[in-house]
Amino acid sequence: MNTAQPHISNLDSILKKLADYRDTFQPENELIGLQELNSVRTLIQLLVCWGIIPRLHNGVGIPLIKRSKVVQQNLDQNYIPTHEDDSILVRSLKTLMSLLNIEPTRKIILHNHLTDLFSGLLQIIYVNEDGNGLRSNEDAEFSESALKHLQETVEEQHVMESLMLLLANSGAPGWFRTKCSNILSQCLLRQFGLSSLLHILLGSSDQATPKLYEKAVKIITTFPKQTSREEYYRNISQQLVPLYSLKGQKYEHITKSAALITTTLMEQDTNLGRKHLLSQITKSLGPIMNFNYIGKLEDYPLDDELVSREEDVEQTIINLSVLIHYGNPKPKFYQSLHGLLPTLLRLYFFARSSRSFLGSRVRDVLVPYLKNGDNAILRLKNFFVNTNNTVDSFLAFAPGPTGGATIQRRANVRDLEVEAKFVVDLLVEMKESTPVGNFFVEMLQEYQWLLERQNSGNLPEEETSEQHARYLGTVAILAEMSDRMEPFILSNVVHICSFVKLMLESPHKDDESIRVSFRIISIFLDGLVTIKKEEELLLFDLLPILEELSRHSSDALAEKASSLRLRILTRDKSWANPSPDVDDDQKSHQSSLENILGLMNDPLTAVRVHGLIELRRAVLEKNPLVVKNLPRVLELFRVQLQQEDSSLYLTAINGIAAIGDVAPDQTIPYLVDMFKDKDLNVLTRLKIGECLVKVATRCGETLPVYGGQFVGVFLEVSDKDDEDEFVRGSSLSNLASVCEVLAHAVKPFIYRILQVILSLLQPHRRLALPAQVKRGAVYVINRLLFGCGVEIVEIAPDQLSAIYHCLKNVRMDGDEITGAHAEEGLSFLGQIARTLISPSEQ
Repeated sequence: MNTAQPHISNLDSILKKLADYRDTFQPENELIGLQELNSVRTLIQLLVCWGIIPRLHNGVGIPLIKRSKVVQQNLDQNYIPTHEDDSILVRSLKTLMSLLNIEPTRKIILHNHLTDLFSGLLQIIYVNEDGNGLRSNEDAEFSESALKHLQETVEEQHVMESLMLLLANSGAPGWFRTKCSNILSQCLLRQFGLSSLLHILLGSSDQATPKLYEKAVKIITTFPKQTSREEYYRNISQQLVPLYSLKGQKYEHITKSAALITTTLMEQDTNLGRKHLLSQITKSLGPIMNFNYIGKLEDYPLDDELVSREEDVEQTIINLSVLIHYGNPKPKFYQSLHGLLPTLLRLYFFARSSRSFLGSRVRDVLVPYLKNGDNAILRLKNFFVNTNNTVDSFLAFAPGPTGGATIQRRANVRDLEVEAKFVVDLLVEMKESTPVGNFFVEMLQEYQWLLERQNSGNLPEEETSEQHARYLGTVAILAEMSDRMEPFILSNVVHICSFVKLMLESPHKDDESIRVSFRIISIFLDGLVTIKKEEELLLFDLLPILEELSRHSSDALAEKASSLRLRILTRDKSWANPSPDVDDDQKSHQSSLENILGLMNDPLTAVRVHGLIELRRAVLEKNPLVVKNLPRVLELFRVQLQQEDSSLYLTAINGIAAIGDVAPDQTIPYLVDMFKDKDLNVLTRLKIGECLVKVATRCGETLPVYGGQFVGVFLEVSDKDDEDEFVRGSSLSNLASVCEVLAHAVKPFIYRILQVILSLLQPHRRLALPAQVKRGAVYVINRLLFGCGVEIVEIAPDQLSAIYHCLKNVRMDGDEITGAHAEEGLSFLGQIARTLISPSEQ
């Protein structure tokens, strides 16, 4: 039996006094004396200190260090709770619960001791469930009833604040955290639960931080086990939507958190998100979205009856804008908006036509959707090709009283030319090449398919009518885009050139498709679109087709085809074509080179690799045409470095190294300049660095002549803090390889190398260095020591101390690989020292 039960006799006295106070309290006496109130407050505080807190399990409740000094002074901190004391805990809790029925004591308990009430009640329930306690079913039933009473009668914000305080205890046991989280989830489903929790978590607008937003989203998007997902979505959606209507900067953080929660929930379950969240957000657009009338126009009463009010339509667009602006939506969220696209487009067309203020707001929703939504461009295409003749539905947008839009019962007749103009305006405003270019390609493909279908013949009458409607929509878009052809629309050069070739080769092409194709080719040749070297080959592939079209029956088209063909031919100087004024040997060289270029243009990777190998052989054999046009040949190899296929770029690296053998004075500066070019992508620069090392290795005895260029570029790139970390790390690795090849010939450059390397490894710079750069810098020192050996003492005697201290400091840097390199460097220094002392031990 525990003899250390504190204050038992005093506790019994307190319980009796509080019971007497409860039984004798007169509700009609609204006023209570200050002295009496202080006495009751003290008794309740002692009851909690002696009857509840000491009997809570380890980690349950508020940690002692966070409690008031009064509590800490009255608490026996050495007391260990046992099951024998459970009855005291129950008696204390029952007394507190009974005092909640009295207004003065209710305020004291809820304000100061609600967390203790929750802790004690949850512990009783847990022990009874666990089966290890001596508690009775009566105690468990009391605790469950008391918990339910607290949840139903205490304001959501009080309950949630108490639960959040309990959950903030990092030492709380798992079962306790789970039970607190379950109650928190139940409170969240109450009428103002979500709003209360957000105010608790975020505080005021100026207190909200990204971490707090993240915490709020995580808590609210975690589904409670005791509620089905669908019920949770339904309840949360009813609380979320009103938060979008909050106005003013002081509510901005609440609106932002509501948007983040909404997008996260919609991304977690797209179906439930559309059913409950999106349907609530876009409720005013529901009638026009879901209206499917089957019948005749004359059977439907078109009486301009109001279906959705102006303010409701405006609020819907505001809701969507808030979601996109604050919700950080991902592609999966935009996927939920697919069904909304036709309605938003119709509203956008109406707003533009009527000069409504909603035009810019709808645009702000459509542009992000078209940029980021998977298959959004395909949905936009379908809107035009599935025109449903001319009458789309019998619900339409109409002008609102204050310049907005309403939804009314009226016929909606589409004007495809006007719609096409507004859509192209939308695409131009996007200024995003990829989705706009994809849309243009999609419409071209649709046009080509329609031509093939129309020329196939034997179509049923109803299908012919549908094809005609699709044709009208497609032609309206293509005509508008062709008239206002923006360069960024054609930035996807590979796709568009490939499709132009297919369209011009099609047996079903008509004059309109030829004109559109010629317009695209002209824009490419005018230089309005940047065409990479490898993409230029696609233009050369059009030469045979244009030659055929130069004999077209239409004089205008035939002349245009001839003009375009000439421009493409003059784009390349045809340096590999045989000339009649050369001898047989030169013709053989020219024929061989022409054959090589043909292989390099082949669509099969293996054939292109063979072409690169043959070109490298021509370089090593010093083909006169190749030697004469080394910059052009070097560029052919350089282009292949951007290929993802390893067989292509590795062969290209060997080819560049071969050019370095033949003409190092041209090759090395060319590669150095490209390696320093930040406009090239990182992977290409890494491959160019590999080429430089390859060339350096093949220089052999002439390497000291060019060593300054290799060392210089690698030091320059690695010493720039604004360079990409992988490029810097690769530069240092490449520098180490060059140093190792130079060996003792590194002497002219060693002070320059050590100046940069030791500067990088100074404490003030080392802490900010990426791991790859630190490893590379230490590795350079290793290779220097390894390559120079004992002669390092003669080459750089005044740097040995700095090298030693640097390696010693870096060794404890924390990175395992860097530390290993440092240990290896120190080992080299040790060997050098031992060799100097005892040469016989070398």
